[in-house]
Amino acid sequence: MLIGDLAIPDDVSIRELEDRLENLKGVLGVELVEASIGPPIPLLTYRFYFMGSRTVIIPVGIITRALSSLYKRLSTAGRAIIFGLGRHVGESYYEEFKPLLLEQGLSKALREHVVSGLLDRYEIEDGGERIRVWGLVECVEGPATGRPNSEFFRGFVSGLACRILGREVVYMERKCVARGDEYCEFELREARH
Repeated sequence: MLIGDLAIPDDVSIRELEDRLENLKGVLGVELVEASIGPPIPLLTYRFYFMGSRTVIIPVGIITRALSSLYKRLSTAGRAIIFGLGRHVGESYYEEFKPLLLEQGLSKALREHVVSGLLDRYEIEDGGERIRVWGLVECVEGPATGRPNSEFFRGFVSGLACRILGREVVYMERKCVARGDEYCEFELREARH
């Protein structure tokens, strides 16, 4: 299921867009709602479910402002909090399907990240030792810091990897869109205590 707000170019009609979407392979049906009066408001009031759980949708702009504020007020401690939150989510994600192999677990999780719009695409190399992601919302839409910005994502994949491998590991970010790189790149390392 795909749900989204679309800004349609002037030269494309709503009906033409509907026809184009319906002709795409795998599309079972299209329902379009056009807002024509007043300021933009949420048009959809349905309850959403993702991976079998009720899902809350929060606009990226709100998350970006919250992260910016947290990083500004708490600096490194704020980043550690977001990393820790991501790590716990990754550990909990493991409990949903208990993959046996790191690459298998990462592939399933990152496919779901693509579907949910959290990133555009990904590559997994060396059995999960290296991950590259393009369009990671946390970095593309996140606060402009000039440094790696993917604390939640890095925590998520680290938590998932720890549970799959049964030992303390962490993904270190080597490249980041927020720093001006083309993509974000993470390498798996043993955690230091």
